[in-house]
Amino acid sequence: MAPINRIEVNLATADEPHADTRSLVYLGIAGREFGLSSDRDDFQRGRTDRFVLGEGANVTDAAYKDPRNPQLDTNDLERFPTYIRMSPSGAEPGWLLERAWVVVYSDYVPSREYDNYALSGSDQRIWLHEPYGLSLHLSRT
Repeated sequence: MAPINRIEVNLATADEPHADTRSLVYLGIAGREFGLSSDRDDFQRGRTDRFVLGEGANVTDAAYKDPRNPQLDTNDLERFPTYIRMSPSGAEPGWLLERAWVVVYSDYVPSREYDNYALSGSDQRIWLHEPYGLSLHLSRT
């Protein structure tokens, strides 16, 4: 269909004790997996982090996390699941995720959005941790 030139990932950490994490967090989309990290302290309690891959990137090691190399296409979005996955590590491995949504751009305009409606109600959150589960799948909105 169309080449993907930018992916925005928004992850809201709940404002509860021990909600933040030092674990590695990934986005799976269009058949690839991208590590989500920036130069600031990510996944802090009560904060929403925005990660940009591709055009206007704000992630660390942006050249290795670019959906344009190799080029992803919007056709790939229908073939593979979209998910958030964490790999527990460090002193604070658990993570209380309050919301996750992704916007995919092709031709420099939003073309697809992904969300998890189970987290959209008030007081709806999910703990990601080794004993509970490590990933959350998102659906197209």
